[in-house]
Amino acid sequence: MGEYGPKRGAPRMPDALDAAGVRPSWMIPATVAERYPETVRDVAARGHDPAGGRSGPLGAQ
Repeated sequence: MGEYGPKRGAPRMPDALDAAGVRPSWMIPATVAERYPETVRDVAARGHDPAGGRSGPLGAQ
């Protein structure tokens, strides 16, 4: 459960969004963020806005 996005989709999206000049908000379920913290860190490091449902913004962690 929840493996395609963090393992395949999410690593591809930041490059495409950066190339288009888009800085999106990413709604990341807390359980996925806990399993794949490197994805959350990469999203935040690029200036995108990672957010989740459990405790608010995840980029500040």
